[in-house]
Amino acid sequence: MELTRRQFLQGTAAGAAAMGMMSMSMPAMAKDASEVESFEEGQYAFEIAPDPVDEAEITETIDTELCIVGAGQSGTLAALTAVYLGADVTVISKTPTPFTHGWAVRSINPSFREKEDIPTLLQSMFEAGLGLADARIIKQYLENSGEVLDFVNNVAEENGLEYRYVIHQDGPYSVWSDNSAYHRQNTFINEITPIIEEKGARYLYNCAGYYLEKNDEGRVTGIIVKDLENDGYIRVNASKGVILCTGDIAKNEKMVEKFGTIAVGVPCAQAGNFNTGDGQQMLIWAGAQMQKFPFSCMIHLDPTVLPEGDAPFSDYPWLAVNMEGERFMDESIEYQGKIYSACCQTNIQFYNIGGVAMKEYITTHTDLRYFTWDDAYERGAIVEGATIEELAEKIGVDAEKLTATIEAYNKAAETGEDPDFGKRAEFFENTEIDMNGPFYAIHRSPGTLVVVGGAVTNNRQQVLDNNNEVIEGLYVAGNTMARFMGMVYQMNKQSGTSCGRAVTSGRLAARFALGDM
Repeated sequence: MELTRRQFLQGTAAGAAAMGMMSMSMPAMAKDASEVESFEEGQYAFEIAPDPVDEAEITETIDTELCIVGAGQSGTLAALTAVYLGADVTVISKTPTPFTHGWAVRSINPSFREKEDIPTLLQSMFEAGLGLADARIIKQYLENSGEVLDFVNNVAEENGLEYRYVIHQDGPYSVWSDNSAYHRQNTFINEITPIIEEKGARYLYNCAGYYLEKNDEGRVTGIIVKDLENDGYIRVNASKGVILCTGDIAKNEKMVEKFGTIAVGVPCAQAGNFNTGDGQQMLIWAGAQMQKFPFSCMIHLDPTVLPEGDAPFSDYPWLAVNMEGERFMDESIEYQGKIYSACCQTNIQFYNIGGVAMKEYITTHTDLRYFTWDDAYERGAIVEGATIEELAEKIGVDAEKLTATIEAYNKAAETGEDPDFGKRAEFFENTEIDMNGPFYAIHRSPGTLVVVGGAVTNNRQQVLDNNNEVIEGLYVAGNTMARFMGMVYQMNKQSGTSCGRAVTSGRLAARFALGDM
């Protein structure tokens, strides 16, 4: 009997019979986006699971206790925790080496920091999420994140590593002490991974999770892995469970369209092309309950998507003009609001405009990420004009409009009253523009770092189905997990928590799966 895709989707008895009563039943996937019309209205191709792999194409079977899918921050901490608990561990990595991005970890109450009040932080983060985040998940992160960094530092000391997690001088977060700026977390996981391997974990690099396998009782028993180098498939049987740590969906245009609408059309700033929502797709196919509101879109100005590179003080309230040479916001609003306002401008770009006061401020102050005036100027990220007309020509905006905008801004700065956008007088300090010149423009364009969301879980990071029942044997961590944030990543209240949640949830997932908590 030849099965239709509809029968697969409905899980009919005929479908089960044709599968030979295999323990894993998977619906079929539309091979091309154009086929979506043959399914339910509004359904995307990525929501339809792949045809089960022919057994003849499976070149290897691995039996393990814990299978961790993803070798980023959460996957690395899950693996490190598991090997220290004595488990047999297999790590699946789509990348050729461990890979992540990010530079600072918000960790609450590690031994090397002053104590913070967890209830106060919980209230602040829950409020920042507008009630959409799960307070239990936030609380779990707050209560356990400090222990995670202490655990890592103990591992580093035990294994003779040079670096440790230390306090960062400019914020309430911690950093890996190698001083590699934005890429510190990538440095960290690449230094920790050899320790994990030495303790017996097997890593399958250049391999991507394809779909999860279940038994007749609905328990996840393992995963089918696609070997990207050899065009075959590997079956990994995991007796203790599978932890999906596969990251976010930012590199999957259709998933962003469905789950992260504010990021549609915004250039992706994250390095690499690996965060294509593989884990979220496998979760959907396995019957997981997915987050019911749009995923949190982390869109920043740093690191920039612009070819001329980063420039200092992207958060400072300099005059901001769009590509038409017109002011479009109160530049002192909260960082994320500033970015979302910029996302609505032509080509998703704008310029900060300043004069001698801008140059003096930047050259005499230290930017959070250590971007400097001289470096940015040399690369063309900062453009100079002796006159407004010259500057306007160099940056491609209307000179007459730009002149009028600067004059109106200076008047507001002088009087302390901003009739157009309501910017308060104190935020005009250092931003008034000397009309004698020279004039400067800093090119800015928001870029998506991550689009965060995934499966709904209980407080043990076990994935729930649409009936709020646990899918046994299946855990998630990091950016594949739902409801840690609301729809907006608020820098003023959540800076560093994305990396903090990643390492914390990775360690917790392994402890939960192995019965250590």
